[in-house]
Amino acid sequence: SLEPLPTANPELAQKNDQICAEYIARFDRSDIVNRVYYRLLEVLPEGEPDMESVARSLNLSTRTLQRKLKEQGSSYKQLVDDVRKELALLYIRQSHIPIAEISYRLGFSHVSNFSRAFKRWTQMAPAECRAQYETSANGTL
Repeated sequence: SLEPLPTANPELAQKNDQICAEYIARFDRSDIVNRVYYRLLEVLPEGEPDMESVARSLNLSTRTLQRKLKEQGSSYKQLVDDVRKELALLYIRQSHIPIAEISYRLGFSHVSNFSRAFKRWTQMAPAECRAQYETSANGTL
């Protein structure tokens, strides 16, 4: 039979078990969110994918994908917005990519729509953010 360690702390062991169980549950829950997020990162630069094609690439029906995302407190629309934001911030730092090109790459129909979304994400216009980044990259901010 197993003997407890003389220095064992049952309260600490129980807390450790609880933390591990919560971590595993959180990891399982967020798996679909992460899978969709990374799939969008892969395909969004080629044009905005529709939910049906993303669901199909994950071997899910559109309805199942919607349900699973909702269970995790997310949505396809929210994930597209999050990925667009991440890519916009990456592209805006690359001064050789025109803002109109960034807008196109991220699936916005007009530059004005991209500018509004960018301002919502950063509280700055794209050109203002780019100028601020270039200034800080040159060490003068």
